[in-house]
Amino acid sequence: MPKTSSGLIVPLNAMRDEAVDQGPPAAPFVRELNAELKQLDPYLELVWIGPNAKRGLIPGVEPGRWHIRRTPPGLIHSYWPVMGPDGEYVDPSFKIIEDMKAADLWREGALQELRDRQVREAEKKAKEAELEREQNKDVAAMDIRAGKRVFGDGGLKKRRMFKG
Repeated sequence: MPKTSSGLIVPLNAMRDEAVDQGPPAAPFVRELNAELKQLDPYLELVWIGPNAKRGLIPGVEPGRWHIRRTPPGLIHSYWPVMGPDGEYVDPSFKIIEDMKAADLWREGALQELRDRQVREAEKKAKEAELEREQNKDVAAMDIRAGKRVFGDGGLKKRRMFKG
């Protein structure tokens, strides 16, 4: 297996390429979209990452989704998932091309900015989920403490209820 100066890039890319599938059988639009992507950047292509791909193997990859892959020679491949605003599955369309043109992706560093923004959004969602879990634990603990506050428990010793 050929290696680059660092010796890691080629094996990493080969390992990542194993996650790429041919895609769902009803994907005739792939050829047209790839032709348009190649006009933007010769290293861009639309690929399908199957639902059985390991999460975390490739940064930014969502199993069971279409991805835009950039494969520059001698560098680690980059992947950008094609998803809806809430991370749901969407079929790729030519809107991807319009979005990439609007993002001015041929500018130096624009793809990295896009990738960094995706990473920040994923971290933000993870922090929000963790905060919600902590809040749920606090609410449950409060409910348990409130349930223990009955006569004879939790400091309520005197019975003054129903007395004039």
